[in-house]
Amino acid sequence: MVRTTRAGFMVLRSAVIMNQKLSYTIVKGWVTPGKPHDGQWWERLSVSQRLLLLSEGSMTVNLELFSGSGEKVEADVRFAGSGALDEGEALCLEEDKGKGAFEREVWLKITGKMLICARTVIPFDRIDAVLLKTLMDEDAPQPLGRILREKNMGFSKEKIELAVLTSPQVSKVLAVSANTPFAARRYVLLSKAGAAGLWNIKASIMEIFSPELIAV
Repeated sequence: MVRTTRAGFMVLRSAVIMNQKLSYTIVKGWVTPGKPHDGQWWERLSVSQRLLLLSEGSMTVNLELFSGSGEKVEADVRFAGSGALDEGEALCLEEDKGKGAFEREVWLKITGKMLICARTVIPFDRIDAVLLKTLMDEDAPQPLGRILREKNMGFSKEKIELAVLTSPQVSKVLAVSANTPFAARRYVLLSKAGAAGLWNIKASIMEIFSPELIAV
């Protein structure tokens, strides 16, 4: 279903999530890898799993390499529309709480298999207009990493933090127990356009990994 808000932004809704903000409960974290603290659960992971979890590159590319299937990552968009920064998102992005933002929740999948639930929040004044339109295109949904790559928009990932959490919505999609723990990470995605210092994108992103990728 599609509707347009008074601000003119297209809103897409899925019958699965129905514009319900992703809910989760922290079991361990959030912590910054490399800093002294207890519970370095990710150090018990395989080398390839740690690379996937800590990578500062494109998750889309990483998943395609990690799977080894030769198939492309697809984006199953569950929600894309307007919202506002909550306290945590505002703190992460160093922006004002309640600031208008574009929100997008997708599942990254390969050959129909759900692998990562990704939630992206972008203040409307921190994203290129053409990029925003592309992200809102319901007819040709694409992973964010592929969109940035195709538009030649270089980016960096900062403030990477890791956690173990539970989420009833994620468990439902993956058809696992409601108390299944998931590996997760969050970070700030940054891309500026040229010397003028205008933003291509400044986003808060959280990614929750299927146990098939990373079991904790």
